[in-house]
Amino acid sequence: MSYADMKVYCEQNGLAYVEEVDGEIVLHDPQAMALFRAFAKDQCRRKIIEFQSDRIDHFKNRAATLGQGPKAVVIGIFNVDDEYGGLIANQLMPGFNWQEIRDKGETPYARGLVDYGWIADVLEKLDKESHQALIDSKELCVVVVDDTIALVFPA
Repeated sequence: MSYADMKVYCEQNGLAYVEEVDGEIVLHDPQAMALFRAFAKDQCRRKIIEFQSDRIDHFKNRAATLGQGPKAVVIGIFNVDDEYGGLIANQLMPGFNWQEIRDKGETPYARGLVDYGWIADVLEKLDKESHQALIDSKELCVVVVDDTIALVFPA
């Protein structure tokens, strides 16, 4: 079996393989990456619950007051300094001065109720696993984008 055939076989079956890229030896290991992403998502969820639980409760109550169900809105928490979170935050809150928050030594997060359909479309492009979690949920969800990952969990 040629190296090219072995590489294709490994890619198709989710197996690790090594290749040389620009003179560097690179390990491609989808199982290790899946483990890393699962760990990163767990750490992100813990961090958000610890530092944003009061805002989650506030927006949960706000959605109920407005009569907005789980397929109408989500609670969005987006790290503005994250590559993807910043793009989302700028779409939702264009022109907002995030520097004032940074100047206080804090990490700026865009937080609020977000249209379900809009964020579902974003997640479909950003993170298929999180998109599916949102679609499958019957509850009001929290959608987080932080540390270059997307995360969805029940509010």
